[in-house]
Amino acid sequence: GGGGGLDWVGAASAAGLALLIMALVRAEQDGPASASTLASLAGAALLLAAFAATQLKGRRPLLPLRLVGSTRVMGANLAIVANAGAFGGTVVLSTLFMQRVLGMSALETGVALVPLALSALGGGFLAPRLIDRLGTARTVALSLVATAGCLGWTAALAGSGFGYWATLFPAYCVAGCTFATAAVPLTATVVGDARARERGLAAGLFQTFTHVGGALVLAILVVAAAARTDAAGERAGIEAGFALAAVFLLVGAAVALRLLRDPHLHLRPMSVLEQVQSDVKDAMKAGERERVHALRLIVSELQKAAKDDGGDE
Repeated sequence: GGGGGLDWVGAASAAGLALLIMALVRAEQDGPASASTLASLAGAALLLAAFAATQLKGRRPLLPLRLVGSTRVMGANLAIVANAGAFGGTVVLSTLFMQRVLGMSALETGVALVPLALSALGGGFLAPRLIDRLGTARTVALSLVATAGCLGWTAALAGSGFGYWATLFPAYCVAGCTFATAAVPLTATVVGDARARERGLAAGLFQTFTHVGGALVLAILVVAAAARTDAAGERAGIEAGFALAAVFLLVGAAVALRLLRDPHLHLRPMSVLEQVQSDVKDAMKAGERERVHALRLIVSELQKAAKDDGGDE
């Protein structure tokens, strides 16, 4: 909108994502050619088109386009969709497998999921060390590939008659960790690459991709599993769901390798003085006079300090 307040048109248009997810659910329940599915798809397309139009023309858009202009930021947002969707799919499909196929109670299922949570906790501590050694792109890509391998293992054994300890437990011990080692550098990329005054918006966009994009992937996995279940039984449906989740993760790994290239692998690290001078240029472009003045004072002091250090040597 152009009135200086909240972008209500843009916010309402974002509901198109919810309609898109509803369309997937309706497709599974009523059929892909049903009136409810087609109506949901049409509504989603209309609202998303309106959302894009308002963001392009609005003075205060809900989603400034410059936030999606960064290759690394968009790479992180796309990769987290695969990671979050596969994680949600793992929990949902595992629960269905344990309760419907293995006959476990709700309490037993909850306890059986604890190794996944503990492994994820360990991954949070491991992630910074991997980033230091491998860089962001390789850490994310290797984590997603490792998780895909775990879900592929689960898919193969779930469809072959094996139980919890062979099918899920080994995958939980590794995949929980690798889900986390992928998520941590992706979060750091989005926040670290955004300008200071736009980090809140960038983080909000990242959370939107995480939850809405993840929900969309989860809906696709559930629909695929349900369709396969109707055709070949519960185990076959679980197998199909996990296999498709692994495919999403492999696509996410390819995106990470392509778009999350670490700047320090290609460019000389900037000195503090160069960074401040770059900030001056950004502030000048944005018309922030007070910030330009303050940054120029900092540049002057840094230049003086550099001369003093040179004289001492």
